[in-house]
Amino acid sequence: MTLRVALNGFGRIGRGFFRAWLERLRAGTLVAETLEIVAINDQVDTQNLAYLLQYDTVYGRCEHVVCKTEKNDSVLCAYLAADKQEVLRIPLLQQAKLDAGCWQQFAAEWVVEATGVYRDQEGFEKHQCAGAQRVLLTAPAVQTCDLTVVYGINHHSFDVREHYFVSNASCTTHALAVVLAPLWRAFKFQAVTMTELHAYTQDQCLLDSVHDNWRRGRAAASNMIPTQTSGDKTLGLVLPELQERIQGYSMRVPVLNGACLDLTIQFPKAVSESEIIEAFQSSSQSNLQGLLALNKEPLVSSDFWGHTASAIVDLTQIRINGSLAQLLVWYDNEWAYANRLLDFLVSTTE
Repeated sequence: MTLRVALNGFGRIGRGFFRAWLERLRAGTLVAETLEIVAINDQVDTQNLAYLLQYDTVYGRCEHVVCKTEKNDSVLCAYLAADKQEVLRIPLLQQAKLDAGCWQQFAAEWVVEATGVYRDQEGFEKHQCAGAQRVLLTAPAVQTCDLTVVYGINHHSFDVREHYFVSNASCTTHALAVVLAPLWRAFKFQAVTMTELHAYTQDQCLLDSVHDNWRRGRAAASNMIPTQTSGDKTLGLVLPELQERIQGYSMRVPVLNGACLDLTIQFPKAVSESEIIEAFQSSSQSNLQGLLALNKEPLVSSDFWGHTASAIVDLTQIRINGSLAQLLVWYDNEWAYANRLLDFLVSTTE
């Protein structure tokens, strides 16, 4: 049976989710009978949405995607083959508010909520009133939800009888979880301090301007800007045993895409570099294959654009000082996260 998914919000993550889905269909690693995107809703002009999907500064062109009007309705056409013979036609909506029956008309089982607006229980109920059976939030939930999930760590906890409002946590939570889970299993470390270096986002300003967070109101392309992160707090919802063992903050830096974690870990006794590498290698080849990757080359942040792993441990940057270890972890904060949304939804069909 095909899982019918609607997409609310077609910004960076919404478009990334769509591109990941389309790439897997073209590559044959996902069949259309497994998961179908049945509608996309965004307030922006539909032709502009198609343009932003087709031309992307970070990820390049998304070939064979056009916006058409069919029977007075806008439709996003995505061609699966270079000869433009096989085509998907996805309705494009422009609803500022979720009207009753909005999702029901498409028989949507899941709505991927990617606007950043409907993050609480009230927002979930609005999706329900619009006809959605379940909502997958592309951010940590405000206050509470039925389940916060990190694919590869606790996604098997999803219960179709109990979980209707699900958060996919944050990109940082995914990176932290797949890195720290193997180390916790192997060493039962005592504490972690984290500094996240993260590309600036649309929430920030290109020029100094008024903002609720004064620092985020400063020119994003010209400053390194310290700010809060939800990654350390949300991690406890996924790995409860680490709830009180991690704290940190985020530094927004003037790059278009990508992020890394600078982690300092306190172990109960002296640990060697080889022991840490062995723990990562074991997990990267077994339960976290495809989610945890290892790097041995002298690479920089842009080299990881388009990498699908939730976290890439840089083996060239491990530093040991007795029972303290410092690690550097890379990740593509957009593309990896978009792929985890897709992974989770597909897993609910298995």
